[in-house]
Amino acid sequence: MTGFIKTHERLSAFAEVIKPRHIAVPFHAFGKAEIDENAGHLVSFFQEQDAWVPFEMSAFKEFCTRFRPNGSPIFYGLVGDGFDEGDPTIHYDPHLIRLLDDGRLIVTDRFILRCSGMSSDRISGLTREIAA
Repeated sequence: MTGFIKTHERLSAFAEVIKPRHIAVPFHAFGKAEIDENAGHLVSFFQEQDAWVPFEMSAFKEFCTRFRPNGSPIFYGLVGDGFDEGDPTIHYDPHLIRLLDDGRLIVTDRFILRCSGMSSDRISGLTREIAA
């Protein structure tokens, strides 16, 4: 899969504290409606699992058939580093979804925190706490 950063990491304690059910969808966490919608589909997927779990693209694609006729999962704005063509103030964070060694995908703590609506200062502080 292209565009994904490969990782060995697993979710940290945030995944135990902030559950998918704690996040209200829809939300405005990413600065652009299309990105919020795509992230919202992922959160809804995890709400059905009642956990932030590594997932296979095929399972998410099957879930997406409820929202899109062809079932294509869209990760626009959630994968890869860059800026929005229409609004250069919107920066895509490449650290939201990662590719595990076994081919499954995993959302990162940054994804969970952004969707939870915490401020960027609070996210930075919590990220530093985890790293320490």
